[in-house]
Amino acid sequence: MSRTLTNIHDVVEVFGGHAELARWAGYEHASGVANWLSRGIPPGYHTRLSLELKRRGFVLDPDLLGLEAHDAEMYRAVFEPDEPQPEAAA
Repeated sequence: MSRTLTNIHDVVEVFGGHAELARWAGYEHASGVANWLSRGIPPGYHTRLSLELKRRGFVLDPDLLGLEAHDAEMYRAVFEPDEPQPEAAA
């Protein structure tokens, strides 16, 4: 089951720290990621970060991406795990 990340500090922790997330994001210095704490996640990273976190068993809260209500619903439909389906009777 995926765990929802509700703040940027949790995202940093999943990657193992600012330096590791900065490396993943292609920054030369961890300060690039430190800026996310005050400015938010840059839109250019939204999809790639969401996919990487899903691969790692996490999902971003759409509020971290600044999504409007309808877009947040669509995001949840794509990135949040489906409810387990009961097995069909034989």
